Amino acid sequence: MVTSILISSGIILIPFLGFLGLNGREPRMMLSVFIAILLSLWGFYKGMEPLKNKWLLFFVGYLLVSAWYAPKPVILYTGSNIGNFYFWKPFAMILAFLGMYVIVSSNLIKRKLLIQIMVWVGFLMSIMCIGHLFNLHQWGNPKDYGYYQVAGMLNHPLVVGTFIAMLIPLAIYVRRYFFSAVMMIAVFCTCSQVAIWSMIISLLVLLGLFKRTFSMMFVILIFMIIGLTLIYGFIPKARNMIIPNDNGRITQWKNIIQDLKEPIFGKDSHAYPWTGHGLGSFKYLYPLVHPTPAIGNYDKAHNEYMQILWELGIVGLTLFMLFLSLKFMSIDFNYVHNKFLFSSLICSLLAAGGMFVWHLGPHCFYVVTIAGMITKKELI
Repeated sequence: MVTSILISSGIILIPFLGFLGLNGREPRMMLSVFIAILLSLWGFYKGMEPLKNKWLLFFVGYLLVSAWYAPKPVILYTGSNIGNFYFWKPFAMILAFLGMYVIVSSNLIKRKLLIQIMVWVGFLMSIMCIGHLFNLHQWGNPKDYGYYQVAGMLNHPLVVGTFIAMLIPLAIYVRRYFFSAVMMIAVFCTCSQVAIWSMIISLLVLLGLFKRTFSMMFVILIFMIIGLTLIYGFIPKARNMIIPNDNGRITQWKNIIQDLKEPIFGKDSHAYPWTGHGLGSFKYLYPLVHPTPAIGNYDKAHNEYMQILWELGIVGLTLFMLFLSLKFMSIDFNYVHNKFLFSSLICSLLAAGGMFVWHLGPHCFYVVTIAGMITKKELI
């Protein structure tokens, strides 16, 4: 009961924290970590099942190894060199979400209720996005990012688009077909290529997990056409959205690959291809090496896998991919709910290839909850 209350509180409060006047990414992440810590502590008190994904444990343990070998720039504070201080914050956050993942996986929580709540949150956020399309702004802090001011309560089209997209398979699972249609339209309204293509591919994956897919495919196709029609009718600037636009991402990703081969601190230092530059280092070191004042400095790679590669090296990315592989291989698709949860997880994993979804509180909290609910037990 306590576990379900804590998770449901996070599901509701974190995306809509702006209603309390705490708008911004940092307050949402702080609340996400706070609830994750409470869940971990409750799990220690009540007991949790053993974590059987050995690669996840290896990955978390490896973070300390990476920190040991990572470069330690001279950063003086009150006369002392604090070195790679940036390691500890993300490390503590990972431990918090790890504990949350274990308790969600092992606890007999009311999973169907939690999915219903997540779907309602996605639906209400979608209503706000569609309202923004018609200049109905009261909450949130939307800005014009080149297409239109559609941002829900998460203040950015890309952020809210990927958030809603990963909840659409869950809406279909609980048979909220009208909700799923509205959510699809809202994702199209954001004009985010990352969100739209993540949604489309994850739904195609969902369809591929079922034998009788024609009727579902037809319905999804209809609402995709409606979404595109809405965009072309009301957002003239978005008519070129289907044309790929990397917004400088590919250039930064090339730089990341290059930084694995060459020293970033000059010829007198050396490169860190195997163990990386250290967890949390990208935000502080990468903009110093590759400043882009014309478009704003990249303090995130806009690709979680590339950022893991830069921070944790080849070994870190390999361990992370092994963790995901073992997770996928352990999924029992004989349970229908796992097909929809898997599709939702795939949507987030795809979005991670084009933005920093795992640096956002709502996304982290929801993804950990969804991943934890992929189980061989029947949902209650």
